[in-house]
Amino acid sequence: MKFEKVFNNKKYIRKIEGMGEGLVLFEISVVDKRIGQNYHLFYEDKRKPPLDIAINPEDGMIEYISYFVQDEIINNISDTPVIIDEGMGISIYNQDFDENNMNVTVDGKFKFWKSENAILVLKDDIEERVLNAYRINDLNNLLFLGDDFVGIEFKNLNQEEMIEIKNSKCLL
Repeated sequence: MKFEKVFNNKKYIRKIEGMGEGLVLFEISVVDKRIGQNYHLFYEDKRKPPLDIAINPEDGMIEYISYFVQDEIINNISDTPVIIDEGMGISIYNQDFDENNMNVTVDGKFKFWKSENAILVLKDDIEERVLNAYRINDLNNLLFLGDDFVGIEFKNLNQEEMIEIKNSKCLL
């Protein structure tokens, strides 16, 4: 994946929706959706639906991101990584995307962590303590280690979002 730092002025909404015991959907989506097919980066662990990053093929901007907590417990993390806010959004490009190849699938296993009133979705093999955050909006960031996507930061969870997670029994 290649990306370019850009100013992101699109409006996004976040949805955290409990879908029964042991299942919660985390989704960030653009308010003004484009018409037509998006590119998709799928990070899959062959155990549950993949982390899906939908990318607008015209400008490389995020259309939506979705991922499920499925039969997992979101653990509290005491040793949080240092997250450096880059203050910019990104436009994503992948040389494998074209009209005939709209989807790219890579291996990716993620874990969920709770830190104060934020949820971090991080690749399970990340041990580095300094990550770069690229802005989706005020509440959500994409996390990178160098040029590699390593996770998502859902910041400033509100009471309704926390209730959705707790009611699913995914958060202690």
